[in-house]
Amino acid sequence: TMPDHLIKIKKSLKDNIFLKAKVALGIILILLFFWYSINVLLLVFCAILIAVALRIASSKLHHNTRLNEGLSLTLVIAFVVFFITILVTTATPTVVEQMQVFANSIPSAFDTLKQQLNQFGWGKELLDNLDVPRDQLTQFLTNSSGLLNQLTGVFSTTFDVIAALFVILLMAVYLASEPALYINGLIRLFPISRRQRMHEVFKQAYDVLKGWFLGQLLSMSILGLLMTTGLWLLDVPLALTLGVFTAIMTFIPNFGPLIAGVPTVLLALSASPMTGFYTLIWIFVVQNMEGTFITPLVHRNIISLPPALIIATQILLASVYGFIGLVVAMPLVALGMVFV
Repeated sequence: TMPDHLIKIKKSLKDNIFLKAKVALGIILILLFFWYSINVLLLVFCAILIAVALRIASSKLHHNTRLNEGLSLTLVIAFVVFFITILVTTATPTVVEQMQVFANSIPSAFDTLKQQLNQFGWGKELLDNLDVPRDQLTQFLTNSSGLLNQLTGVFSTTFDVIAALFVILLMAVYLASEPALYINGLIRLFPISRRQRMHEVFKQAYDVLKGWFLGQLLSMSILGLLMTTGLWLLDVPLALTLGVFTAIMTFIPNFGPLIAGVPTVLLALSASPMTGFYTLIWIFVVQNMEGTFITPLVHRNIISLPPALIIATQILLASVYGFIGLVVAMPLVALGMVFV
């Protein structure tokens, strides 16, 4: 017969193997769940970001006016709906017209650039490579359905996009109105001894998202104002439209300013080579101000995020899930750092 200590060792090894097998199976099931539901989870995460924005505004209103939280949130939602309605009915036609002019100016700006490059020997080698980026940029700006599809990365028709946006906004309202209900439900998935710690973790996660959102909003406002002012002083066509476009793209770290800079320089070159040169210098100055002063100041309350990790996450999500993956990459990394 086998000695008792060997029997205990054999039983311990068997239990260890079973435990590792169960852990491996659990990890595989979780990965499969995320793989098949990541599109929906990204939309849910977008709803969470909007809910955080609504909670920020309603909390400010609550503290400043002493109204109860429910009424404060209702007033914020009513103001947002009113603002969007006014924007759609009054400003949208002008914005659409300006964007159409903007999109129509891109091919002529490329032609002007080709004429200017044709004067140089090294520039002639680049002429054959300009047609593809010109067509891609024009299609991106003019094909509204294609742009909307990239923004969601999930749905294929305009109706589906509108339905998805409606669902996102509806979820955001419910999440913002009763955040404790959903957070407590998630916390119940953890052992009782860990629930207090999970309360602290979720509180820190909310603080990180709040700081990130306010920081991005401030960065967008500052860069949009600086870019609009500089382009107006340089007499660049569509200065206000380009400034707004830069502000919107600033929401995407690392790649957003690059996306906004290309059409800005092209339209500046269509005015004159010197205007394009000065515009390029101004973009360089503004982006360095943003990277050196603005971002460190406005994001001082956020945990330190590894730049390489952010870029890698952006590339991964953008390559698989399109434009929406590029947008949510940074807050996802921030939340990941908190939970780790």
